[in-house]
Amino acid sequence: FFFHAEPGIRDAQESRGLGDVYKRQFQMHSIIPFIGAVLFALYGVLTRMASFSDSSYTSLIWTGLIGAFFSTLIAPFYIIPIEKSDIFWMLILCILGIVGHFVLIKAFEFAEAAVIQPFAYFHLVFAGIIGVLIFNESITWPIILGSSIVIFAGIFSYLLDNIAKNLKN
Repeated sequence: FFFHAEPGIRDAQESRGLGDVYKRQFQMHSIIPFIGAVLFALYGVLTRMASFSDSSYTSLIWTGLIGAFFSTLIAPFYIIPIEKSDIFWMLILCILGIVGHFVLIKAFEFAEAAVIQPFAYFHLVFAGIIGVLIFNESITWPIILGSSIVIFAGIFSYLLDNIAKNLKN
């Protein structure tokens, strides 16, 4: 996904494989999900560290204030008026975002980030369901394969951690 495939010309006599079929070029926008994943992991670790000294309400307020600050800096360049019919959905989005962040902060307060991380794989499942049901997207086999690899790697890591803990006891 970091590369964009462009159809090339393939000569059956002088073919050297897939390199002749596709010219691969790096796409800068494809790095955005990677940066998002790194920042989400950093958010989890820092939230866990903050839970040792601050309450969950303090973390929620700081998350909101910092998000509002950076959104305010960026908004003048991208803001468009909200239609009256969308105000209800924006309100629902804000409420769900606040509740979701608060529940995540509470989870980090009670458990280590490594214990909570396997539940983050449900993002893939729910994003897929929402994409299909609401945005009429299609799930392709590469998406299913990649998601399965990530989910099964998380499950394997969890099981391996449990086995290691049982061996210590």
